[in-house]
Amino acid sequence: MRRLAILPVLGLVLFSLSTVGDVRAGSYLTIGPAPAGAGEPDQEEARPGGETEGDASAPEQGPAGADQWFTAQRLYPYRSNPSLGAAYLTAQDQTVRLRAAAGPSIAAAWQPLGPTNIGGRITDLVADPTRADTVYAGAATGGVWRSTNAGQTFTSSWPANLTPSIGALAITPTGTLYAGTGEGNPGGGSVTFPGNGVYRSTDAGASWTPAGLAGSDRIARLAIDPTNANRIFAAATGSLFVPGGVRGLYRTTDGGTTWQLVLGGSTATTGAVDVAIDQNNPSRIFAVMWDHR
Repeated sequence: MRRLAILPVLGLVLFSLSTVGDVRAGSYLTIGPAPAGAGEPDQEEARPGGETEGDASAPEQGPAGADQWFTAQRLYPYRSNPSLGAAYLTAQDQTVRLRAAAGPSIAAAWQPLGPTNIGGRITDLVADPTRADTVYAGAATGGVWRSTNAGQTFTSSWPANLTPSIGALAITPTGTLYAGTGEGNPGGGSVTFPGNGVYRSTDAGASWTPAGLAGSDRIARLAIDPTNANRIFAAATGSLFVPGGVRGLYRTTDGGTTWQLVLGGSTATTGAVDVAIDQNNPSRIFAVMWDHR
């Protein structure tokens, strides 16, 4: 009986020791280069005052929040947003060299439609009513792209220093272009890149200025009143991981200078995912709400 009583205790001790080892090893699984001495966990770096590398009082700093960690992981090994223009040119050069090496039989079987390599999923598309054959495409991870030849070719029309995730596009009858950042339609068990509100361009995408709703994380749809271009609705899905914040259906009557929440969710995790304006009766608005939890 005494031997049976000892066995569970030994098992508990072994399990606890293995758990401690796993936690310690996991502390070196960071974004970017491993800390000094990561390959030798038993040799801790001495610090002033007797403090060591492994002290809990000096935790390693990293991105804050699930969205930030997700972005850092996807951008690795870049420490900041890479240049989309440079990456696109590199991808084009690789395509040319691969085609030349493969021969005409392989090259003839493929035809790029664009945007290629960089853009990823296309989340929205609008045609410019003031510029012939001009089309804008919003990419989930590649910014805004513009075609001036009815879609035959595309060029990037989005600054490299802004979030690359586009959730929605809308354009006024006079050609003012709006982009809602952050993709608002994550699949089951998956995540999407966050954004930082709405941006406006009055020069065909050559330059962009903030137009409100910063902190909304994801704009799933923009709808412009056909009778009043300054009256715009934005479906803000909000953060995928943090309740509350800027989420729900918002309206501006001054072209994005100010916004008002006109339809909030029934819970702290409910946001708006789509909105449409009745073209025959702009006072009638249809909205779709989504509690992603």
